[in-house]
Amino acid sequence: MARKKRKPSKLSRLASMIGRDILAARGSLLAFELLYKLVAAGLLSSAAGALVALLVASSGSAAINNDAIATFAATPRGLLTGLVAATLAFAIAFTEQAGLLVIAGRQAKGQPA
Repeated sequence: MARKKRKPSKLSRLASMIGRDILAARGSLLAFELLYKLVAAGLLSSAAGALVALLVASSGSAAINNDAIATFAATPRGLLTGLVAATLAFAIAFTEQAGLLVIAGRQAKGQPA
């Protein structure tokens, strides 16, 4: 008895189309990813440097120990700094994903990425 050939599901067809679009745009996606990572690393390292400078200035000494970091983190300024850092990290991650989706979407429409 011959088995009927099953039609691919909508999900597998969608995954196949997405895979083709990503492969077609891989050069643009890679260039964007590398450039974005460089910019994000520059921003985050600058922010980390500013935070260390703030900690050193508020401690009054040339070095910071773990107790000073924990004490700073428990202050309102430390909590606000943590909140800003977390918000910045999420904003960077979500902006990166949005950029990658725009490039892939333009490729899917046949527009230059």
